Amino acid sequence: MLSNTIVVRSLALNGAHAGSVAVFGLPLRANASHAPLIASAILCGSGPVPTIASDTAIASLMLKQANSTTFAQQRKVTSILHALELVGMLGLKSVVLAQVLTRLNRQPTAADKLVRDHAVATALLVRGLAQRLGRRDAEDLFLYGVLHRLGQFVLLADARTRPMYAAVLRRVRDHHADYVNAELEEIGFSHPLIGALVANRWNFPPELAQVILRQHEPIEGVQEEVDFKIALVKFASAATHLAWLGNPEGYPDQTPLIRQLGPQLGLLSDKPEAELVLLIEDLQAMFAREAKIWPPQ
Repeated sequence: MLSNTIVVRSLALNGAHAGSVAVFGLPLRANASHAPLIASAILCGSGPVPTIASDTAIASLMLKQANSTTFAQQRKVTSILHALELVGMLGLKSVVLAQVLTRLNRQPTAADKLVRDHAVATALLVRGLAQRLGRRDAEDLFLYGVLHRLGQFVLLADARTRPMYAAVLRRVRDHHADYVNAELEEIGFSHPLIGALVANRWNFPPELAQVILRQHEPIEGVQEEVDFKIALVKFASAATHLAWLGNPEGYPDQTPLIRQLGPQLGLLSDKPEAELVLLIEDLQAMFAREAKIWPPQ
């Protein structure tokens, strides 16, 4: 097993390339040019259009999203500028983020698909729930939903931890362990720690690092804004497991967590059986409809 000390020291090192993230000595160079975009540097300088146009994968995804049923355009969108006007800057960040995460590993396996599907479905649900609650930060919370599994993307991208993940999934299946406990047993540390460290290294907001780090910690109550965001992402992640979107065989039942958090967030009543069935059906339909704008794995 690898120790937390190795992780912390590796992440603390300054990479040889500006903007890179060193994890176990591996600089994640594939995302070095895109991480500043997600961190909002894209809002500065000459503007985003030249950057998007120079990356065919991002340009293709932007056009695909602009031409999706979400925007219901009568004519096909073919201009990057028009696509950006429709999708907006937060939508652009989502597309860039999709590329960053999927480019971490060029040879995806079933484990990568599990993580990708769960992250995307959780994000879609977080955004939908935030909109239902009348929040103005629904798009930001969408990104929080994706990034709550950032550590898993990194573990699956690293040459030293990737081979260990088959054992993690076996432990989940055979012992009904959640990801954190299975990772601790098989690797020696878990994805929330890795995700929070990488988020910090990429200069994401400290609040986001807290959301990532505390995803598997018990929640006593929702007193502060950060507590609400942590609870909302936890609720959406649990519902995504129930919907069998990125849910590995043997994963523990998440119904008790949903019953606990739903009323606190104002999303479910004290007797949520029928509401929960509808929520899961809506999520499955939303994932089938909208996940296609993200790069498949």
